[in-house]
Amino acid sequence: MTDGRGRNGDGPPTGAVPPESKAARPSAASRHDHFPRSDAARRKQLHQREVALAEQLRAADEAPDGIITQMRALAGTGADADPDSIFAAMRPWLMNDAWIGARMSALAALCRADDFAMPPARIFSGAALAGLILAEAGPITLSLMVRPFNAPAPRAPTVIFSPGHGLTRMVKAPGAKIERYRVTLTAAERAGGFRAAAAAPCISLGRSALTAGQFIQMDQSCESFNLTSGDGDIVMAQLFVRTPTRVPMREYDPATGRLVRVAAAGRATSFRQMGLALLRAFGRRDAVPQFINALNDPDFAMRWQVMRELIALDPAAALPHLTALASGDPHPEVRAAAAATLPLVREHLAQHAPPTVQPATELA
Repeated sequence: MTDGRGRNGDGPPTGAVPPESKAARPSAASRHDHFPRSDAARRKQLHQREVALAEQLRAADEAPDGIITQMRALAGTGADADPDSIFAAMRPWLMNDAWIGARMSALAALCRADDFAMPPARIFSGAALAGLILAEAGPITLSLMVRPFNAPAPRAPTVIFSPGHGLTRMVKAPGAKIERYRVTLTAAERAGGFRAAAAAPCISLGRSALTAGQFIQMDQSCESFNLTSGDGDIVMAQLFVRTPTRVPMREYDPATGRLVRVAAAGRATSFRQMGLALLRAFGRRDAVPQFINALNDPDFAMRWQVMRELIALDPAAALPHLTALASGDPHPEVRAAAAATLPLVREHLAQHAPPTVQPATELA
């Protein structure tokens, strides 16, 4: 990644030019060049508008008949959330185009008022899909997603199985087609015994056309679909219910049906991974105790990812814990990966050992 000035990371400039030439070279325009840093009045007004809209939406959502109030009532403690019951109760919200339209209009009005407005809705995006979360409470999320007509097709499409249950409504589906996929999960795998080496292949269930108003309900731990075509922007509203699980997120190659990647499925776990990766990137060896504590995570994919980060941060500190994983981790693939990594870390430490300092000769 470059820093916008022809530099790669913290290395020397690439394609450096004499200082007198740089002034003549035009820089790439960015809307951030116009951020009103010196316009305190505008920034204050912008902040007030953002806060006012957030409070307005929160008040509506938390009213006795509001969507957040209903989500909280349905969610229970989270552990006892029943997806089918939640979908039945929340289906009217998923079909309420007037409510969705009003919410989107309010967010759009804020953005039209100022290019630098930050709407009070969490935005997400992927290779071809983008969207925002309209409401969320506990394990329940209501999102609006769009696949633009001109979205580039991924060079190497994959199929993702992410534990949880989804109910998707096609709001707009001009010429849309999907290909459905399924993978078998055993009771032992659902109980925490998933092994990449023994994972069942991903199987295509064929393609089918979609129409506006159609619903797709799936157990996303073993069912998935990819959009394959469309004659215009495809818009979807989705209810998603996260359920307690010990199954990781899995990514498959649809051409071969083979598993290509495993990752932690829980959002909290993903956030912890991101935080630890940042600490490693910044070389924060003072955070080693946090890494060691995270090695006790119940998610095997998380434990191994933490160990990878710790090795990169401080191999010497990682070595005893890597040894422990190799001999005693409850998951066989973590044990195998740790055992295969041990000699590499030991070799690295031997090659980069600090020089031995000989004691000074004592005076006679």
